Amino acid sequence: MKLHCCYSEKVTVPATKPNITFQGQGFDLTAIMWNDTANSSHGTFYSASVSVFAAGFVAKNISFINVAPIPRPGDVGAQAVALRIGGDQAAFWGCGFFGAQDTLHDDRGRHYFKECFIQGSIDFIFGDARSLYEILCLQG
Repeated sequence: MKLHCCYSEKVTVPATKPNITFQGQGFDLTAIMWNDTANSSHGTFYSASVSVFAAGFVAKNISFINVAPIPRPGDVGAQAVALRIGGDQAAFWGCGFFGAQDTLHDDRGRHYFKECFIQGSIDFIFGDARSLYEILCLQG
């Protein structure tokens, strides 16, 4: 995948900032990426490149990527989350989620994913949220 706009930074949207929208040019053109792992961030939940705790979050046509190295069989602490979503009533349209182990942490709340691409392996979608995934492409 050749990205046009790639932002290399760890992003957190706190619960005190509701109704934020991230808008990209396309999931194959715009991305936010970082490279933390469970080992480097003191736990899987904290390894996310982007963490959203606010309600009413919307993302359109953008990718969330964790570029940490792909773990070898038996590696401990190599989990690397691309996105952690913990705010209520979030929506994702035409988004990409890329990582290896534990790509999308659908933590808590209610979320909607439409026409998204999610790539990973070993529990690549996990969490306790109540979400609807519609017209989705999964690659694990």
